[in-house]
Amino acid sequence: MKGEKKDTKLQGGGNSPSLPSSRQELCAEIHKIDLAKSHTYALFVIGGILLCVALIFLAMSFKYSSIGKQSFAPKSMEFIVCCLTGAASVILLGTASVLCILQTSKQKRLKDELKRLQNKID
Repeated sequence: MKGEKKDTKLQGGGNSPSLPSSRQELCAEIHKIDLAKSHTYALFVIGGILLCVALIFLAMSFKYSSIGKQSFAPKSMEFIVCCLTGAASVILLGTASVLCILQTSKQKRLKDELKRLQNKID
């Protein structure tokens, strides 16, 4: 029984994701999604920290001349580090946003299924 795939063909010919059938399976799946969402929130925090580091290195890439005039140095190591950490933060924040949206929608669908199953039992 365990490991068998259910054939869930839709009218349009696509497959729908199979939902767990029992209450315990639904609760276990919701718990897994909660754990995955906490990992997603960690990606948000790491992305935010990298964004702050990128802004700090951007500020450091401005150099002062001997007469006190501020000039931008795009060939400096600080600017390269700024670009790398900025790119990493954008990637992490984008990935975290997409994962958060997908996990929230899946969790909502599973909670609705759990409510439907509980109403069916009651």
